[in-house]
Amino acid sequence: SAPETRVVAVAAGGMHSLAATAAGALLSWGSGCWGALGHGNLATAKTPMRVAGLGASRAVAVAAGDAHSLVLDSTGAVFSFGNGWNGRLGHGAEGHETKPRPVEGVREAARGARVVDISAGGAHSLARTADGSLLAWGFGWCGQLGLLDDRSRLAPARVPTFGPRQGGEAVRAVAVAAGGMHTVAIAEDGRVFSWGSADE
Repeated sequence: SAPETRVVAVAAGGMHSLAATAAGALLSWGSGCWGALGHGNLATAKTPMRVAGLGASRAVAVAAGDAHSLVLDSTGAVFSFGNGWNGRLGHGAEGHETKPRPVEGVREAARGARVVDISAGGAHSLARTADGSLLAWGFGWCGQLGLLDDRSRLAPARVPTFGPRQGGEAVRAVAVAAGGMHTVAIAEDGRVFSWGSADE
């Protein structure tokens, strides 16, 4: 099929779905509650609709939480929209967004490394960089952010276990997945790490 319609990435959230096409278009459908579809309103979409708010950016990966959405573009920039409670959108506040908005804090937290993957949990978000670092933000009450406490974060913060180190062991993440209240990652050496609620 044509790049405009061939889907290369999908994500399923609490009540909404996202897709990215080979041409970099972002599609969304389902419940528009909190603006999770990115169309600038709260309306439900019964069929996939193109999200216009990315401008010239090309979507390459998508992630959907209970009521928020993440998009990774071809330059490594991360966008978020939907429910902003507990900082899950990463914009430094808890406001909701009905259109894609760049997560500005990602670049600083990544320390120059390019973001290559994203994951959205129930109310928290993660990004993985090319050097194996993990960034986390959002709801942290159960320790699901991996930041050694149970506080929520309104902006991206580095997960201390992962990434390059000056001396000591470097644990490089090669995959990450966020659940409702927990997170799982795979390290370059094949080890699996998990943190957050023990009930999941």
